[in-house]
Amino acid sequence: MHMPNIVFVLTLSLLMAACSSSDDTVISRGTYLPNIGAINTDILHSHPSFHSKWGIAPERNIRFTISAKVSDPQGIDNLKHVSAREVQDDVSWSLLGGSDGVPLHECYQESLGIFECVFYSSGNLETILLEDWELVAEDEDGNVTSKRFQFRVPGGDLPSDLPNTERFVYSSEYAGSSSGGIEGLEAMTIVDNSIVFTADLGTRSFHIEFETSDTRVAQYEFAFYDVSSGIRYMGSAESDSPSISSMSVVPGQPLVIDVPWSEITFEEGFFDPTNIGGLHIKLLDSPVDGWFNYVSFSEYISL
Repeated sequence: MHMPNIVFVLTLSLLMAACSSSDDTVISRGTYLPNIGAINTDILHSHPSFHSKWGIAPERNIRFTISAKVSDPQGIDNLKHVSAREVQDDVSWSLLGGSDGVPLHECYQESLGIFECVFYSSGNLETILLEDWELVAEDEDGNVTSKRFQFRVPGGDLPSDLPNTERFVYSSEYAGSSSGGIEGLEAMTIVDNSIVFTADLGTRSFHIEFETSDTRVAQYEFAFYDVSSGIRYMGSAESDSPSISSMSVVPGQPLVIDVPWSEITFEEGFFDPTNIGGLHIKLLDSPVDGWFNYVSFSEYISL
């Protein structure tokens, strides 16, 4: 006699349990949040000729790299925006999406799952703040994740861990007060740093000399450019190449090196060393987990 009521109650209970299970899945949005992993940064200090050789203005003597591992549980194509934000001035730079509509292929390295791009501040061409930054990732469903980070000082320490009050990095062209600031790694000049750059067709090598006075410099590399009017980047001799790794840089002492053409890693389409006509010497600080936090580019040197 009471069987229909019992069936109704059991059916209602099952329906409520099903709804409860479904609601838990929907409101547990953490399952769907984008994930931000390791964040690496560097500060690039360039001699003004780095950009002027191409006629680029204004000169961006201080630039910075943001490199971050970002993923989404629903796939990388579900990410809508990835940006780095300087909190104090509320200024952002987009690695994906944003007001400029940055496409995925522009900053994303699929093989590493890393977003990485170089930026500069049009409002502060000669300085960059070290602290109060965050990376923000948003997906197509409106789920947002953020992570705070800092730029390191030369050698890899975090500014918040230091007793001093370093707040910003400035370029050699900076004309303001340096109180609370540190200069970027030395951007060497031909005259002040006794730079020599010649080619030896017989030994198929480049002869290079320079002397840095910056005690924070730990390694160096060479960036080569062609002789065309466009001055295109051709390739580099990197810090782990045989000739460079066997010739350590010692601040305050001349460095004299012959770099075989065979040690130059050329960009696709550039394989003829005899077309090289220009050089930037890159200085680097001590790496942290294989990552250089400070890099500088010397004055442009013509062959």
